[in-house]
Formats: sequence, C-alpha cells, structure tokens
Amino acid sequence: MVTSARLFRKASSPARPRAWLARASLLVLVGMLTACGFTMRGATPLPFDSLYLMGLSDNTRFGGDVARALRAASPNTQLVSDRKKAQATLIAVSQSRAQRETSLNPQGRVEEYELRVQYTFRLIDARGNLLLPDTTFTDTRDMPYDDNVVQAKQGETETLYRDMEKALVSRLMRRLTAPDVAEAFEIARNSPEDNSLPVAPPLPEPSEEPAQPSVWTNPRLDSSPANRR
Repeated sequence: MVTSARLFRKASSPARPRAWLARASLLVLVGMLTACGFTMRGATPLPFDSLYLMGLSDNTRFGGDVARALRAASPNTQLVSDRKKAQATLIAVSQSRAQRETSLNPQGRVEEYELRVQYTFRLIDARGNLLLPDTTFTDTRDMPYDDNVVQAKQGETETLYRDMEKALVSRLMRRLTAPDVAEAFEIARNSPEDNSLPVAPPLPEPSEEPAQPSVWTNPRLDSSPANRR
C-alpha cells in the first residue's frame, strides 16, 4: 500500500507545476491586457477624473445611491465637493414622485394605483459644454390598494419607490458610461475656449429628494369629475 501511494504521488506530481504555470500565464495575460487599456465587461470607467454632483446630496437615499454607483463604476473618478475643482458636473435638473388611480371598485373606492418616479439629468464639463443633454428616466409600478390596511400599504409604497429609484440609478450609470459621453468629453477637452460646442442652459437651483405623494388622505372617490384627478 505504501509503495502504491508513493507511485501515485510521483505520477500526479507533474500536474501541479502545470496548474500553477497555467494560473501564472493567466495573470500575466490579464496584466498585459489591463496595461493596454482593456477593461472587463461591465467595468466601464467615466472619462473624467473628478465629478461634482449637483442636486444629489449624500444626505438623501437616492443621492447616496448615485454616489455609491459612481464610485463602483469608476473608482478612479473622484467625487468632489467643490464644483470649481471638477472636470464635469452631473446635475439633477428635476425629480418627482407621483401616483394616479387606475382602478375603482363599484363603490368608487380605489383598487389600484400607478406609482411613478421621474428624474432628469444633465452632464456638463468645467466650461459648461454639454456632454449629455437633459435626459429623463422614468419608471412606474402598479400597486393594489386596500384602505383597510393603510399602514401596510404605506410601507409597500415606499418599497416600490425605492425599487424604482434603484432601477433608475442603474440606467443612469449605463448612460453615463456610454461611448458617446466619453467622445463628447474628449472633443470638449481638446476644443479651444471659443468653440462652437453646445453650451448648457443656466444651472437650476439645487433640489431636495422628492416627497412621497400621499395616496391615503382621500382613498374614497366619488364619480364627479372634480374628484377624479
């Protein structure tokens, strides 16, 4: 038995160096590709080294989600607190939450709401050149409603709003890392001061995270047009 074990170890020992050699070769290949500018799928960094977020405070959940997503997508891009030190500025032009009733029962009570979240963003460089014109992202969810369980529906509503906002963050990241944004940044950076590139309109006032609209204050609707908003 001892002799057989020794023979087995001798026969299998050459496989170990080959395995380590394969791993080492793979690491060298990855290093060479990275040095040539190759990035893994899904890891598309932003073209600028510094970015200022306007109207997207870290104190809000959505603003915090955007900041974390930006750091994950582009670790080398620094989020700065001074717009004058940023190569680009991401602006939340507008943001809103809304709801509308989509179904009523025979008694005129709401049976279903459509929840809606909408954000509009703009991206400019340090000179105000448009890198990404106003782009609106919208998401909706349908929510059954029962005024006998108002508190439970309040929690469900907030969860749906959060899910929609997370989906919008993912869509925003895909848009910011698209090739045309990087191309626009390079063109603007290499253009003279008196260029004819599109210039962004005046910056909007910073806005806070939109408040959740209340669907609970008047769940019972009658058939009059004035009450059907």
